[in-house]
Amino acid sequence: MNKLALQSACFENIKTLCNNYNKDSKTRKTKEYLNKRLTSLEAQWVDFNTRHTLLSQEIEDKNINYFMDDIYANSTSTENQRSGQRPSKETGTASSNHLSANNMEVLLTTVQVKVMTVDGTYINLRALVDQGSQVNLITENAAQLLRLPRNKLTAKISGVGSVSGDCKGQLSITCKSIHSEYTFNTEALIMKKLINKLPNNTFERPEWSYLKDIKLADPEFNISRSVDILFGADVYAEIIQDGVLKGTPRSPVAQQTQLGWILCGKLETFKCNVTLLDLSEIAKFWESEEVTIKTLIKNQRISAKLTTRKRLAVIQMEADIEKMYRCIWLSEEQQHLQKIIWRPNSSDKLQEYQLCTVTYGTKSAPWLAMRTIKQLAFDDGYKYPTAAKVLLNEAYVDDVISGHNSLNAALELQTSLIEMLKGAGMNLRKWSSNEPTLLKNLKGDQISSRITFDFKQDETMKTLGLGWNPRADTFVFNWKFQEKCLPKITKRQLLSEISQLYDPLGWLSPITIAAKIIFQEVWVNKLDWDDQLPLHIADKWLKLRADITNVKYINVKRWLGSMEQKIELFGFCDASEKAYSCVVYSCVRDEQNKATITLLAAKTRVAPLSSITLPKLELCGALLLSQLIKKIKEALNEFEITTTVWCDSQVVLAWIQGDTSKREKYVANRVAKIRRCIPAEQWNYVKSQDNPADCASRGLTLSKLTTFSLWWQGPTFLTTLQKQSREENITCTFTTNLGKESQAKMNAKKKNSSHNNCIHNLLNNCSSLTKTIRIVAWIRRFLGNARNSTKRDTVCLSFCELSNAEELIIKYVQRTELAQEYKQLMKKENISSNCNIYKLKPYLDDKGIIRVGGRLNYSSLSFEMKNPVILPKGGRFTELLIQKAHLTTLHGGARLTLAYIRQRYWIIGGNRAVKLDFGAVCAVTATGLRNLTN
Repeated sequence: MNKLALQSACFENIKTLCNNYNKDSKTRKTKEYLNKRLTSLEAQWVDFNTRHTLLSQEIEDKNINYFMDDIYANSTSTENQRSGQRPSKETGTASSNHLSANNMEVLLTTVQVKVMTVDGTYINLRALVDQGSQVNLITENAAQLLRLPRNKLTAKISGVGSVSGDCKGQLSITCKSIHSEYTFNTEALIMKKLINKLPNNTFERPEWSYLKDIKLADPEFNISRSVDILFGADVYAEIIQDGVLKGTPRSPVAQQTQLGWILCGKLETFKCNVTLLDLSEIAKFWESEEVTIKTLIKNQRISAKLTTRKRLAVIQMEADIEKMYRCIWLSEEQQHLQKIIWRPNSSDKLQEYQLCTVTYGTKSAPWLAMRTIKQLAFDDGYKYPTAAKVLLNEAYVDDVISGHNSLNAALELQTSLIEMLKGAGMNLRKWSSNEPTLLKNLKGDQISSRITFDFKQDETMKTLGLGWNPRADTFVFNWKFQEKCLPKITKRQLLSEISQLYDPLGWLSPITIAAKIIFQEVWVNKLDWDDQLPLHIADKWLKLRADITNVKYINVKRWLGSMEQKIELFGFCDASEKAYSCVVYSCVRDEQNKATITLLAAKTRVAPLSSITLPKLELCGALLLSQLIKKIKEALNEFEITTTVWCDSQVVLAWIQGDTSKREKYVANRVAKIRRCIPAEQWNYVKSQDNPADCASRGLTLSKLTTFSLWWQGPTFLTTLQKQSREENITCTFTTNLGKESQAKMNAKKKNSSHNNCIHNLLNNCSSLTKTIRIVAWIRRFLGNARNSTKRDTVCLSFCELSNAEELIIKYVQRTELAQEYKQLMKKENISSNCNIYKLKPYLDDKGIIRVGGRLNYSSLSFEMKNPVILPKGGRFTELLIQKAHLTTLHGGARLTLAYIRQRYWIIGGNRAVKLDFGAVCAVTATGLRNLTN
């Protein structure tokens, strides 16, 4: 405090000097007077600055520093992440520990290196070498100077003490000696700041006789400067050489390295260890939030799609391409990259071989194989059109999975597949089918000897537990655990066994959700991986584990039961305090209109650890259902599909049917996503006792699940449900629970959507706004030509036609999403003050489009810039418009995209809407680049 008081006194003296100077008259301010004043001011400033430096040094000495005193605590796991926070792509912990005594100056080992930047040039950076650290670090400032691409990585850096730091990513750097051409590469974690300047104070360089005529790795070791990089034990081991020079006990030791001679005094380091844990997949069990683009296991997604498509045809057949990788030759220019060394015996000389075909076990092998199959379909598709279609859509790695409703057509398809692949030098074998006729003309070695067909996890031929029995034409489960459970059940063993519960379509969700809930309970207890589970949790798992062993007795019929091209989808969602779930059923009807209801797919999520109300969990279940139905529609894109969904929460139904502008962001965002997949008028109310999704959210024992008809066939009213009764159920059962305002808005939406169903479907099915506008323009052209057959327009679409089509879509969007505001403007009433477009002074133009009023009527801007079209946030049209603007601006940033849009449109909450959509586009681009690199 004494130093702080003295510094304050210096500052007051400076202020007094300045005030006296301002009070003096101009006549006194001569040259001599000014020189005297400046000399006095300079002396006071030097005194102030000196005391400021001493005070800063004293404060820094008291603070815990990265390299001083009591720094980082022992490595801690990231298991205690708060729920609701999204884990990054990689999550981990790391530690790096150092110590320096306070009572003496300790010379730490520093070096100067040249580091390559993104353009190939080098910049000089200062590094600290610590052989006690197993991690390399670089500061954020140095990383920005290098401008190198960084890998996403989140890690907690901790060591001795209680202070920790966060990692900002990872860089691959190339370093070069300042004295020679020696270079080396290493990986470094990015941190905001490493340490303060080293050494603590600049000192005069002593004349050590034993250090004369040697090249120091850091010629300026005595100058106090910041440290940009920390090199750990891996770099130290690479650069160290023979040669040590020692002087007196109080002088530093010199060690020879590839970078020059390094100096160090008395230095003590603690053992450092790095632990990077990839926990993002585990935490997804109980996440509520989702990233825009999810990193899914691709083979699981594809197998789920193929399993769904596999249930459509009466006759099913499957085959395997024999030694697929060996049938595909690499280009001669690429073969030299696959050289190996080999010798039959350890005493023989090493021989060099060059692999000419796709190599089993490499990352690129599956992609190369599948790409070759697709190219074969493109090249010979004109000869075998049906076989080409199967190879493009129904092949999975080396398995070909297809079927047909006609025996003759199935025989023809089988022949085409054999001939087509035979022309490429590939042999189809291990045929299996539920129709014996398809196997009669095959040789014995071409027929599969397996009773069940198993989906492969990857190219290592491991089965996942979901199989198909061709004789019974049913799906079977084959979950296998160790015969005897280990006496000590640990967190690691629990996760290992839970991961074996493979259920791609969620048919056994009432069982698997119980396992997820148990693991979440273990996670909350913050146990280490090899700690024994608490007794009550272990008992729960042992009971569930014993129950799961009887899963082999569950058989699921493969065929959905109809050869028609029309399928009805019935969906249900539910939530409990521990989980939320959804389930989808298919309904097909025969010629007598008899319905066959089949369980198609289900999905569950564990409730997040953070406290969320039950209605919000029900809303999450509704969102999960909408996403699942969207995936099913994509898999069944060849069929005419109608959808009806139910929820047992009237609060959620009111949110979906109501005005989202009055809801909180959590609700409004999810309702917008739900409406994109399933229109609001397709949502229905169901009683809890008739909701099959309740089985998945609360769980069932396997003995009950085997014969639980509500889960396997759905509620009984589905078999007698007709389209007309469903519509009556929507209007009568549900709307009676809404207020008058909500009922009026819902009825207006239904009436409007019945006339504009075409535009609604186009917006949801088209991937670009340009395509949507052109389709609407062509439809208007067709209607115009149909009304006037004598004067038909057959030329290309004109600019006027495209503009009219765009205006028609805008009117539909505004009348649907801004129905109440449009009604008030039509009646020339004032917009209510609580409306989100009230401040925009909206008005209707001559064409009936709602535009911004504003105060720019007399400006020189164009009409569209002065009065842009008002658009709602979160709609499909708005999403397509943002994507189009992003592409038009050549993938410009969020600000450029929004500026381009506001030349014609004003999106409510546009800044946030653009940033959300821009984040999704960036994630897709990054995922594509990452896949291309792999």
